[in-house]
Amino acid sequence: MRLPSEHPSQIKTDTLALTHPIAQAKLSRYCALIPSPPPGERASSSPGQGILGTWLYCPPPFVLRECLVTASADVKKRAFPITWAEFQLLCERFSDPILTALTVMLSLLLFVIAPMQIAGVISGQWFGIAFGFVLIPGALLVSHSAVAVGSIFFSIALVILAAILEMRGVDIIIDLYFDAAAWLIAGLTLSVVVARAVFAPGRITYHRIVGAILLYICLGVIFVSLFGFVSLLLPKAFTNMAPLSGNFGLVGDLIYFSFVTLTTTGYGDISPVHPYARSLVNIEAIIGQLYPATLLARLVTLEIADRARP
Repeated sequence: MRLPSEHPSQIKTDTLALTHPIAQAKLSRYCALIPSPPPGERASSSPGQGILGTWLYCPPPFVLRECLVTASADVKKRAFPITWAEFQLLCERFSDPILTALTVMLSLLLFVIAPMQIAGVISGQWFGIAFGFVLIPGALLVSHSAVAVGSIFFSIALVILAAILEMRGVDIIIDLYFDAAAWLIAGLTLSVVVARAVFAPGRITYHRIVGAILLYICLGVIFVSLFGFVSLLLPKAFTNMAPLSGNFGLVGDLIYFSFVTLTTTGYGDISPVHPYARSLVNIEAIIGQLYPATLLARLVTLEIADRARP
């Protein structure tokens, strides 16, 4: 942080140290002694609030320096360099870039790496590991919820366990169930978190549109896992689809079939023949039809409400 040599009326506080509880307490004690900003210089937040990315009515430089030194000394005494609250603040600050990165990474996994796996360029176990890496930004995105973070890390653990079983050549089918469960848990967790952000009241932004795209992709991921469970329990539930093997080995076929169904394209090369499979296909096709209409209506409503505000 650049400490001003003079006494300006406002500074941009963009440092994690000022969010430290000790620094906050010192700032609060100081700001309780100074008057509010004069008319025409009203800050966007209360004096001394010290939130990342907000305007702070500036104490003298020596007060800021004392707060930073005190906070830095406390950080050096910790077993870990950052607390969970500070980590959540960082994740919240970078939530929009993380959302975009997660959307890009998941799209690359589904539409670039998955076809390479079907073509034999990469093995199924490496595809599973790649899925685990994709979930890392997902854990950062949901860091505000302990349950959501636990679900994402549980999914990562299932993927790693399945990959270990496959590398050791354990001839059991349980690793395929681990992969299918990981896809289902991760898809449901991300869908719930992203849906709450996309459909929540507020201004329509670029990142909210990206979130809507991510939610649509997550819906396809959920049905990939459901179709995987059906294929494992009922090997002949789909025509022209080989039995699953090797760390969710033919997940590319499931991804292809899921998104063909979600977009109601229906080429007919893979078809459901079992009643359970047909029921899931009907549900996904209905969601694929209703989601764009519901999303468009919601976004238009939010934009009209935002423009109507004084």
